[in-house]
Amino acid sequence: MIELKLEAILNLLKHLGNPHKNLKTIHLAGTNGKGSTSTFISSILSQQYKTAIYNSPHLLEERDSIKINSQVIDNNLYNSIRQKVLDINSKYQINASAFEITTAVAFMAYQQERVDFAMIEVGLGGLLDATNVIDPALVSVICKIDLDHTEFLGNNIRDISKHKAGIIKPGTSVVIAPNQHQDAIDTVKEQAKTCNAPVYFTDKTAAQGEIVFGRFKNAELKLSRRMLGLYQLENIATALKTVEVLDLLGYSIKEESVVKGIAEARIAGRLERIHTKYGDILVDGAHNAGGALALNEYIQTIRSGPITWIAGFSSTKDPKSMLDILVREGDIVLPVKFDQPPGMKWISCYNPKDLVKLHPACIECGDLSTAFEKADFKHQVVVCGSLYLVAELYRFLNLQV
Repeated sequence: MIELKLEAILNLLKHLGNPHKNLKTIHLAGTNGKGSTSTFISSILSQQYKTAIYNSPHLLEERDSIKINSQVIDNNLYNSIRQKVLDINSKYQINASAFEITTAVAFMAYQQERVDFAMIEVGLGGLLDATNVIDPALVSVICKIDLDHTEFLGNNIRDISKHKAGIIKPGTSVVIAPNQHQDAIDTVKEQAKTCNAPVYFTDKTAAQGEIVFGRFKNAELKLSRRMLGLYQLENIATALKTVEVLDLLGYSIKEESVVKGIAEARIAGRLERIHTKYGDILVDGAHNAGGALALNEYIQTIRSGPITWIAGFSSTKDPKSMLDILVREGDIVLPVKFDQPPGMKWISCYNPKDLVKLHPACIECGDLSTAFEKADFKHQVVVCGSLYLVAELYRFLNLQV
């Protein structure tokens, strides 16, 4: 079970010399969009600065959640810092969780490597998340808020938003992603007012194919991109406003850095096309209703016939609502399992046999190997339902992050 409190991580960091206090951070909370938004911001800033990203969950191993200039940190560096953190944890009997250990490793690595900016994604919620020891972030970014992790954060938008807005502290600036529920906007603004933190809303973006038209410092920019999907317009708009705020704070950001940064940004498992020996597949980590709606929006632009869905879900999710959004007449769904991620005992896979009972398009399957044998590669094949399934897929296909 996850325990949402900060005592252990604060104690651990104190004995490590409080490395998080020596970093310039952009802190991101929200239900959907954190990974893409932080990737866009980092890609822009890395054109001029040394940048880092800390995200969760990791894909293949804990180390790949810690990146510097878009590259997973060196294995030797990771192991040496992690051992130091583990030694401190043991010596002082702190009993930090796996996520708290990795968070401390990230802060240590970023301090040691002297990064200019660190993008820090919240793991769960915000207020009591292990990353919320930053005091304060240069910019606190509130990405799209929706219903998710209701067993920990509450079952309505306002309660969930209170957790997300918990990253806002005196001395920070706040950027709010577009198309939010009004309850989310009101809650975030209330917290910002309490902290006397200025709030910035994004400018409008538009798309023509894969070209995006966005605003940066009152200039209209024509931006090419690798990251697919109309929903990325929201994440690009949020990233543009965030780097604009950094520019206002005195950190010069060039227009050409924005153009090149958006064009180069890439993140694994977000509307990613992968060529395999079986055939081409589309992979997306959509794991809640909001993610399913965004995925469906893109699918409708490319759908030319029936789709084979290879789907796996965490046991706490609502797979039926996602399948109802995605699946059309003639589609088939191949339910698959994924292994429990190391160090995440609270994560388990929704039993594929139970999925068959939930939706008429589901047929007996079980695992990725069987799914790839059954899939009809003459038509579109989509893998979705969980980032943990994306990780399982990467291992199955022997891919690197």
